[in-house]
Amino acid sequence: MKKTIMVADDSPIIRKLITFSLSIKGYEIISVNDGMEALEILPRENIDLLITDLNMPNVDGFELIKAVRENDELKHTPIIVLSNLSETDDIERALQFGADSYLIKPFEQKTILNEVQIFKLIGEVMNLKFLVVDDSVTMRRIVINSLANLNYLDYVEASDGKDALAKLESNPDINFVITDWNMPEMSGLELVKAIRSDERFSELPVLMVTTRGLKNDIIEALKARVNNYILKPFTPQVLREKIEQILSTTITEK
Repeated sequence: MKKTIMVADDSPIIRKLITFSLSIKGYEIISVNDGMEALEILPRENIDLLITDLNMPNVDGFELIKAVRENDELKHTPIIVLSNLSETDDIERALQFGADSYLIKPFEQKTILNEVQIFKLIGEVMNLKFLVVDDSVTMRRIVINSLANLNYLDYVEASDGKDALAKLESNPDINFVITDWNMPEMSGLELVKAIRSDERFSELPVLMVTTRGLKNDIIEALKARVNNYILKPFTPQVLREKIEQILSTTITEK
């Protein structure tokens, strides 16, 4: 089934350029002139991604983003801003209103394609089932709450590497692992090595969240084929960025 993308921009040239770039990749495009037109159509259509300019007549991009995020039925729609506003204040304002990503005009075709591909994959895996591994109940709760803020709501918990392997056996639909390093019974590093040595799980994305920030530790984890690495404490934004980096790498490899 084709993904449907709405493009909101008052420039016909920009709309045609984006429509051409994305339609040849198999996306269905709905093109609108401003935020007002977008808000009229959004509730009636199943929009998988919204790409919007900021400077538009009637209802501008900031107002559009705010309205989408305040609508219970639309609030989870991914939003990419594509604008010629490059000041830090404008970028921060758009992100604070709820934009997921910000691209500055002029843009290369491959840039918008790569960005859309990331959100396509994220949309396909919004029902990702995470395995959250940490011997600290509090830290597991922090990770789970951070995932919930990113609309990832399906998870299984494990208290150490040994428990994690058992959970993988009993939950074959787990498709993303977030693990601590220092744990009893079996450490996070030992868990990663066990995952990579089992052909059933060897390609699972693994994100390590740990206090171990020495260069040698990071190198050791990467050699064990950890996909990415976060130092505690962390913010939901950092978690999101690392997950997206892993997903974008998956796209590149494919």
